[in-house]
Amino acid sequence: MDARGILQPCRSLLDNGSQSCFITSKCVKKLGIKQYVTNIPIFGVGELTTQTRGLAKVTIQSRINGFQVKLDCLIIEEITQAIPVNRLNLRSLQIPDGITLADPEFDRPADVHILLDAEIFLDLLCIGKIKLSNCQPAWQKTLLG
Repeated sequence: MDARGILQPCRSLLDNGSQSCFITSKCVKKLGIKQYVTNIPIFGVGELTTQTRGLAKVTIQSRINGFQVKLDCLIIEEITQAIPVNRLNLRSLQIPDGITLADPEFDRPADVHILLDAEIFLDLLCIGKIKLSNCQPAWQKTLLG
């Protein structure tokens, strides 16, 4: 949600191993939300370190239902490269009927704007996992879709 309370689409990634939520500088600028000064080192894979560019208070809302949550997100320049790396073949994924996807364009490479941490990850999970086969992804119901 932007500074005026208008919903804006942002691609989020759930990370059950992250200890903090993150948002990109580009997304903060797009949303026009206030930034608070912080200087926290972030340690990642291979002991790589990056510095935060601040903190933003962010409200995320499902595009499907009324679920809404306020988060403190550390601001960083980039979360990851565009994901997926290559466009996915939807026909091979066998999406079950009746599934409402949180991101209907999940199959197309795009930037990740927000990374949601382990705490919110668990809060978002719902009963409703569908696993069609060992060669297919599991479809997990969440409060976001």
